[in-house]
Amino acid sequence: MQVEKHNTNVYPMFRILMVLDVWEPAYYMDYKNNRGKFVEAFWNIVNWTEVNQRIENLLKS
Repeated sequence: MQVEKHNTNVYPMFRILMVLDVWEPAYYMDYKNNRGKFVEAFWNIVNWTEVNQRIENLLKS
């Protein structure tokens, strides 16, 4: 699910599996105006073990 303003538009019953913040202050210092490079680099640092654990816990409940 894509949610704009995820700090205010979160559905209480939805579990968050992973968040990618693409608001300019999240990446500008390192990537300037190149949001695409930031998103590409993000996939290299995702803790997939944690994401998978969250999915497993969600499926158990």
